[in-house]
Amino acid sequence: MNRNIIIILGLILITSAVFLTYNPKDDFGISYTGDFNMVPADSEGNFNNFLELASDSGYYYGSDNIAVKEDMVYATANEDSLMASGYSDARYSETNVQLAGVDEADIVKTNGKYIFYTTQSPAWVNYYGGQSTYVIDALPPETARVIGNITDGGNLYLDGDNLIVITYDGIKNYNISNPKTPELIWAKDLNGSYVDSRLIDGELYLIVQEYGINGPIIWNNVKIGYDDIYLPVIPEIIRQNFETTYIISSINVESGEIENTAALVGSYSNTVYVSEENIYFAYELDYDEDKLMMKFVAENGDKYFPKEVTDKLDRVFSNTDFGDSAKYVQMTEILEDYINTLSSEEMNNLENEIENDYEIYLKENWEELEGTGIAKISLDDFKVTSGKVPGTILNSFSMDEYDGNLRIATTIGNDWRYRDIQTNNIYVFDENMDVIGKVTGLEEGERIYSARFIGDKAYVVTYKETDPLLVIDLQDPNNPEVLGELKIPGYSTYLHPIGNNKLIGIGKDDSNMVKISLFDATDLENPKELSKYSLNEYWSAALYEHHAFLWDSEKEILVLPAGSHAYAFEVKESGIKMVKDDVFKDYSVLRSLYIGDYLYTFSNYEIHVIDENTWKTVKTIDLPKYEYPYLEPYIEPVEDFADVEIETIDEKVVIGENITIKLDENPTTGYTWNYSISDDGKIELLFDEYIQDEVEDGIVGAGGVHEWTFNATESGEVEITFDYYRSWEGVGGSINTIIYKITVE
Repeated sequence: MNRNIIIILGLILITSAVFLTYNPKDDFGISYTGDFNMVPADSEGNFNNFLELASDSGYYYGSDNIAVKEDMVYATANEDSLMASGYSDARYSETNVQLAGVDEADIVKTNGKYIFYTTQSPAWVNYYGGQSTYVIDALPPETARVIGNITDGGNLYLDGDNLIVITYDGIKNYNISNPKTPELIWAKDLNGSYVDSRLIDGELYLIVQEYGINGPIIWNNVKIGYDDIYLPVIPEIIRQNFETTYIISSINVESGEIENTAALVGSYSNTVYVSEENIYFAYELDYDEDKLMMKFVAENGDKYFPKEVTDKLDRVFSNTDFGDSAKYVQMTEILEDYINTLSSEEMNNLENEIENDYEIYLKENWEELEGTGIAKISLDDFKVTSGKVPGTILNSFSMDEYDGNLRIATTIGNDWRYRDIQTNNIYVFDENMDVIGKVTGLEEGERIYSARFIGDKAYVVTYKETDPLLVIDLQDPNNPEVLGELKIPGYSTYLHPIGNNKLIGIGKDDSNMVKISLFDATDLENPKELSKYSLNEYWSAALYEHHAFLWDSEKEILVLPAGSHAYAFEVKESGIKMVKDDVFKDYSVLRSLYIGDYLYTFSNYEIHVIDENTWKTVKTIDLPKYEYPYLEPYIEPVEDFADVEIETIDEKVVIGENITIKLDENPTTGYTWNYSISDDGKIELLFDEYIQDEVEDGIVGAGGVHEWTFNATESGEVEITFDYYRSWEGVGGSINTIIYKITVE
């Protein structure tokens, strides 16, 4: 804390006295006091009052569809259906979803006989409308082939004879009873940006984002009036940073009829979780720490500044002849005059006193630092209730509904300044979105990396230096409690239940390599890591995209994509064993699925079919490559690094001595350091860690330092060669080489 902060604290001492007692007028029937709440606008007056508040906050930028007059004119299927739709009798995998019975859109779907697959095309393909969905006749596997394509691609759903395709600007339903010639049944424009969706019992629930705060809204010829536009009412500690509108609708898959709609005004940071009964729409609330500091100074200001100073500031602030800028100048001068009367010792003592007091105050008011607002939309009537929890959530797996209660896992202290004191929590809401139970303060100094709720238990992974797997009992929703904890190196970003109280964890080990763990929580108070496997890969899509994770429970086979590989593992209590390394032609593997005893793996330009009994590839299907439709293909100039000088560094160590090597690295560019050892009998790796530079939140693209520690084990000469390249280009694309020539004496 420095002198400028003291000046600011002095200013807010006065302004807070006014701010903390000010509330917008309740002229239109909405109270803006109290806790977070989502309420219907109900009238044009209420809506325009909200717009005025949003505009005054400085966050709202407006749109072309505001305050339209009220008189505006608006115009796993059952067995019979499986057989009728050409579904195969063979077993087959479905999209890996968070909740059984609530389907999620993905780029590949199958009915056990046909596969529908949208490749992940270059950005310009979406722009020019050239993305396609391929139709693959999957059986018999040895002769699988592409039999057609649909000239639309994107997120897919398969429901009987209906193939739903959600593109970047629209949604279409194709009848695929004849897969070779799919027939378009209905289509709608998104009229906004796609956010998320779910499919439950033939009903598609769609969330679309419109820029700006809009109302009433005409969406696909359906009017969403003020009664169905919900506005966030927030306490003063939260910034008014709501600048977008979310349209939530339910659409009958067969007919395309829009059956229910609602609109929520919110912020751009959002997370969606859908149960069989409700949609939970969560967005991060932007808490204003300055206001928390205002509250602190208002309550404690007499300790820091004499009355004559605050009286002068009050006279300036209340003078109606001064504008805000003039007031700020005058008040700053008053404070500077006061500070100039202090000795260096007094000024430093004041700074230290304020800083120490504020740290104590912050811990006492920890739950006011960050928050998440949650709107609960009933799937029956689209009525909205709401609630709020302290902290922020990681992803949709941080939420779960069970016996009518919503359970949610949060972290408080995500700002880099509070990383050493951040805490984690579990909260339980009842059906009215009131908090009825909580367990807080978990694993101080760490943050949540993954969470999974299974029945009346929660499994939470936090991380800083080790990976605690916490088992939390939620059997009594009013009194959650931690039952057990397991600490192991590394961390898991995704947890997948496989039955019999066992979970598979996908994450990173302490060398930053992809790691698979098999956890056993049979003894809830003493969870165990039964087996583990570290893959020689730094990245897998399954780390943060659960649709890329494939588990075959019957064969106990796990499939993970990583770069141009699809790795298949046999996962048993006795150990985890790789059974297939399926290598593609330099193309990133995106997904996998199984039909019968055959595994199908997918990249942008190839599909492989593998016999799971022999692990032999029985068929490779080549897919067309995208060609730019208007201009000659642009080939990015590649700098010739052939003449780049290779740096050589000589080192001497004795047997048993350690040597540490540190190199600057920025993985956000795609480049990472990779090493090879000429004779690993003379030196062994003890430690491998990438250390991110500390940056403020919101700053992207920052690098860090990669650090390795080796131990000399045998006399002689050994070389460690470090190459800096992107994984998909291989060592041939290295742009920098450093060779350490080490003599072990």
